[in-house]
Amino acid sequence: VNNGMKFTKSGPNVLATTQGKKPTQAWKYNFPTRIVYLTCYTNDPTGVQAGNTYAPGNDELFISEFYDLHDVFTINGLGNQNDPIEAQRVAVKRHGTGANVLFMDTHAALTPARQVSDPRLWDDGDYKLP
Repeated sequence: VNNGMKFTKSGPNVLATTQGKKPTQAWKYNFPTRIVYLTCYTNDPTGVQAGNTYAPGNDELFISEFYDLHDVFTINGLGNQNDPIEAQRVAVKRHGTGANVLFMDTHAALTPARQVSDPRLWDDGDYKLP
């Protein structure tokens, strides 16, 4: 799944939102070694996500946008797991205690589950309003 998260900043507080954002130009990243770009997609044992995403009539754009994370619940798993929009999409323990993460600087590393599910790891530091 791909990092499409939008964060807002009010004073010292940074908040993850339930909205997507436009791509940020790569040269604007302050710490690309610490920002998630891609990680493992979760299991979908009940087919809730696949059934919604690959439903008849959905075009390729709709399907591809499903893999762009726009909602903090899809990272931290605190949303309704029967809702195809809120259900966690990140397999935080795909490889035992963590998941493989590709960072914005293009290095990859096995990253502990507690870090992968923490929205702060997904914060790219771009807080501009649209």
